[in-house]
Amino acid sequence: MMKPKCLQILIADPKKQIPESYMQQIADSGCRVMVADTGADVAMQCDMESPDVLILDTQLPDMDAFDLCESIRREDPDSDMIVVILADASEELNPHELEHRIEFVGADYFFIKPLKNRDLSELIEEFIENSNYQGTSNFSSFPTRVSLPTSHGPSTNSDDY
Repeated sequence: MMKPKCLQILIADPKKQIPESYMQQIADSGCRVMVADTGADVAMQCDMESPDVLILDTQLPDMDAFDLCESIRREDPDSDMIVVILADASEELNPHELEHRIEFVGADYFFIKPLKNRDLSELIEEFIENSNYQGTSNFSSFPTRVSLPTSHGPSTNSDDY
């Protein structure tokens, strides 16, 4: 019997906001975690590694995350990579415009930060369950999901991303 492939997750974390303990938790669940801090690094790792899940922060220093997502989708329209976009609550677009733009570029999920690590953990667990560690998740089977912050003030919770 062939051993199932682990889920490969590429996290674009330009500001190093995701705690190491959280990334270790994902790795302990059987996933391979890769980290990128620029859009160029994300594009290179997507070409070389073909991750199953891309968690893409809109705060990339060198390119627009929406354009990067659209480019990744255009390069391989049959890809089953799941793309999650994390947008800052201070983004210039209102939530409706943001949702429309994210759907246009082909993201599967998006969240407005601050985001509880627990929320991201639950989403990763859902990916693991749905993929059976086979790396065969069909991104179209995951509807775009929106998570808006419950408060607009700065968070002091260390579990937030």
